[in-house]
This record gives sequence, C-alpha cells and structure tokens, in this order.
Amino acid sequence: MHLKPSTTVLGKQWIETFPTDDQTTAALLIDSLEIHDHVDILSSLGEQIRAIANDNSAVPILLVPIRSIEDLDELDSEESEHIAYRTFDPGSMFSVLPGSEADVGSLIRTLVTTSPRVFLSPELPLDALRELKVRTICLITDYSGSGKQAAKYVQTFRANRTIASWISLGLLRLHVLTYASSIGAAHRVRAQGNVEFSSKIFAKSADSANWSKKERDKIFRLCIDYADPNDNNSPLGYKNSFGLYLTNWRVPNNLPQILIRKNGQPPGIFADREFPHDLRSDLPVYRPQPSLVTTLRNLGADDLATQLGQKTRPVKGLRALAALYLLEYGMSEDQVFAMLGLDPEGIAQLRSTLIALDCITLDNKLTKRGRNELRRAQHRGVAKPKYKHEPHPPVWYKPTQLR
Repeated sequence: MHLKPSTTVLGKQWIETFPTDDQTTAALLIDSLEIHDHVDILSSLGEQIRAIANDNSAVPILLVPIRSIEDLDELDSEESEHIAYRTFDPGSMFSVLPGSEADVGSLIRTLVTTSPRVFLSPELPLDALRELKVRTICLITDYSGSGKQAAKYVQTFRANRTIASWISLGLLRLHVLTYASSIGAAHRVRAQGNVEFSSKIFAKSADSANWSKKERDKIFRLCIDYADPNDNNSPLGYKNSFGLYLTNWRVPNNLPQILIRKNGQPPGIFADREFPHDLRSDLPVYRPQPSLVTTLRNLGADDLATQLGQKTRPVKGLRALAALYLLEYGMSEDQVFAMLGLDPEGIAQLRSTLIALDCITLDNKLTKRGRNELRRAQHRGVAKPKYKHEPHPPVWYKPTQLR
C-alpha cells in the first residue's frame, strides 16, 4: 500500500480527534501536503548556485542568506528604512535561534571555501566587493511563501546608492534564488524590476491543490471552524496564504493553524511547527500526484484546462502549451512531464521539440520566445465549441510556434 500522511500511525491519530463527519476532510487535507527532504533541498540549492556560476559574466558571485527584516537591529531615529551595508551588515552573525538562514549560511561557507574566486563571502565589506568587481549578488533562501521577506530584503540592497548605480550601469545584477516558492512569491519579487528570480520547484498551496470546489469548501470550513481564536496564527496560515509545502526538518508558518498549533483541540500534527520524529521515520518525503487539468484551472488557465479535459481531441500542441505554462510557474521538469501523462519517449520528443523551437533552454527554463508564446495564448484564449453537441470536432487552439 502506498503510504500517505493519513495512513501513518500519527496521521490516523490526528484524524480521529475530529468528529466522524469531518474525518474524511481532515484526511484529504494532510494527504494534500508536500513533504521535501531537508538534505536534498540544500544539495539542490548548491546545484542551482553552481549553475549560475556557469555563466562567466555572472562571476564573481556574492552569496547572501535572505534574512527577515524583523531579525535585523532596530533602526536609528534618523533612518526610515534598512539599507544593506549602511544600517546592517549582510554578513553579520545570526541570532541565537536562527531559522533556515543558518543552513543556507553553512552551504555558502562550503562554496566560498572550495571556490573563493567564484563565490564571495557575505562577510566582505562593500569596498572589497568593488575591488573584486562583483557581478552578481545572489540572495538565497530555501523557501519563499508570500515573497514579502525576500522582496523586502532585496529592497535593502537596491536602496544602497552604490549598489543601485552598479545595477543601472549594467555592472551588477541581483538574483533571488530559492528551492521552493509560491506563485505569488515569484510575482512579488519579479515585480520589483531588475531582479532575477529562480526556484527549483513550485511550492504547493491551496491555490494549486487538486481539490474539487466541494472539497475545497469543506477543507476551508474545517480550518476555520476548528481554529483557536486565542492562537496568533491565522486559520488559513500566515497572511491567509494557505501553504501545503513543508520539509522533514522545518515547518513554515503559512500552513493552516490546525496543523501547526501547539494547543487547541486538537493540537496540530506539526505542533509548534515541529516535524514529528515518528512521522519522519514513517514518511520522510511525500509528494501527491496532482491533476494536470485541475492544476491548470487553479492557476487561471481555465480555457487550456477545458480543452485538455476533452479527451477526444488531439492535444499535442496543448500539452506543449501546458508544459510551458507549468514550467514558467516554477514546477520541476519531473513534476511537469509526470502531470502530462507521457511515456519516456513522449517526454523526450516534447522536450526536444520545445528546445528546437527555442521555447525552453537545456535546463528547462522558458526563453523569451516561450514567454511570448504564453502571452499570445492568454491574449487569444482557447477556441470553445459553439454548441454542446457538434457533428464534427471543433477547432482547438494551436500555439503559433508549435505547429
């Protein structure tokens, strides 16, 4: 039997704390979570950083862990905002109880030690960065939920006049790098302009969960009805972002309150945002397979989802467009091609076609042409049949670059 959170001993115990009528919904909630391995995440971050260094124009690269603005020293009365290298030192010591920035810092130390000419330490002062002719400032985190923390940290560097001038002259670029991010985080960071953003995977949330409308309503109602009003956490997670992503080492605060609270009835299965040892032993990693049609619909691609749902129609061009859509939102290659339901030969053919048409790069990143294709599709929409029953197959959308 395929083990799921709801079939583990701890999962069963948590589900049984709810009334019988709500147990199926509680099971669906925890079975919709996505659990990633902490060690794999750090390894992936290292690979992502090295990939940036493959571009000689990006070297040398300053590596800096993203930190919460709230963790920085309080501003003087004369200052209205934090500015990197002016109101705080990006390479200063972490707090006594650090978060994921400590793990990222350990990874940075290894990279700087092994390749000091390629990767620069965050401990270097601004004058040293000038002398070494830094070309990229890479701000790193393992997970970006709302994107607010990353965006605020980016702004502290942009607010530095020296760094701003380097960017305007084309001498320096800012790059935010994370292992997992939500769609909103990607949009929030990119919206600042002159900031590159890359994420290994699309972090699952309620927006992209494989739920029907009825299931979604029941899950939201469960989280709200059983929320503890005395708990500081929002019923639907931090800023109501309703995340479903976590690791087997750290649990983010944007999961629903009923999953992470320490007190209340029932206590969360990840009480006090800790990943239980018993669950780590039974289920160290877990990734439910989402539905392609439902995911596209949840991401706003209703027309494309509708067309793909019509199994009697040819979908080669639509699959290609769906692949571009999902890759652009940060899903990994494995996730995207698995959702498309293609065999290895079909995956190889689709991938080689998209590369040949210059829609994606060798590492599955969308090119300018690929993004243009998505914009054209969104502008034109997907042709819908005029009638419910037609004697002949209706016309379907074909991407202009994928014929």
